[in-house]
Amino acid sequence: MIRKTAVLAAACTLALAGTSAQAQENKAPGWYAKVVGNFAMTNGNSEASTLGFSADVTRAFLRSDVNLVAGALRQSSTRFTFGATGTSAAGPFSIRQDETTEVSSEAYFVRLKGRYRFTERLAGVLGGDYERDVPAGIDSRTIGVAGVDYLFAERDNLKFSVGAGVTVTSETQVVPEGQGANVALAGPAESGLGARFGWKLEYGFGNKDDGGKPGSRFLSDLVVDQDLENTDDLRVNAVHAIEVAINRTFGLRVGMTLKYDNDPPVLALKPVNPTTGQAVNMGTSPLPTIALEKTDMIFTAGLTVNVFSAR
Repeated sequence: MIRKTAVLAAACTLALAGTSAQAQENKAPGWYAKVVGNFAMTNGNSEASTLGFSADVTRAFLRSDVNLVAGALRQSSTRFTFGATGTSAAGPFSIRQDETTEVSSEAYFVRLKGRYRFTERLAGVLGGDYERDVPAGIDSRTIGVAGVDYLFAERDNLKFSVGAGVTVTSETQVVPEGQGANVALAGPAESGLGARFGWKLEYGFGNKDDGGKPGSRFLSDLVVDQDLENTDDLRVNAVHAIEVAINRTFGLRVGMTLKYDNDPPVLALKPVNPTTGQAVNMGTSPLPTIALEKTDMIFTAGLTVNVFSAR
């Protein structure tokens, strides 16, 4: 295992809004949109920046709705190195400053989902997901989903629903940035048929807002994807968050996302002779391999903006 990522700071709630189980509460006809974003920057002897956003837009109709969620997270840092050149101790000297900027984390996603309600509780679901997560070795992952969801509870202070369906996944992998020329992928990514299960829980508490609804909410989103052809390939995305409304438009959100991949990308390492610095001639012998970390944890804090909402 070579990677364990914990992003704690002013990172946006990329994963919070981005991972949405199939299940979802019914909405009155109209448009709904929420944006979550954050930017953090340090400057001086070192420079670093974190930029992230997520947007959740829903168009609800009488018996159906279409939901689009998209987001991005990008972290970069700049390092300064210094040097001096001259021909003698008496000088003169030329002072040199070099800058090296690199992207330390980069992730993007888009999720589109349509639902048609057969009853007030049972709905059919059709959608697709796209994800790019370079630190996790995912160049692109596209998932098509078809299934159903069932709404167990829908009250002002409690909403709970579950969803299940079948998936078709296509994935390409990439060596994470900064690994060097002696690291390569051990094999191609697998694609195929799978199954998905998920739930979505929303529990309201605290003082009520201007609309008479609880001003604070606990949110829990779970998505489990199982590859039916390669049973080792199990992925879990669990999101837990607390939102506190400032008013009808603005709110604060903190949370944690756990991303688990039981079959992560595997890297093949080309050995180098530490004495000569030259590559070792492996002939027909297999290269040593190492798997990326199975679990990522992302801690988030951000500002939420309800752009518009049907009432």
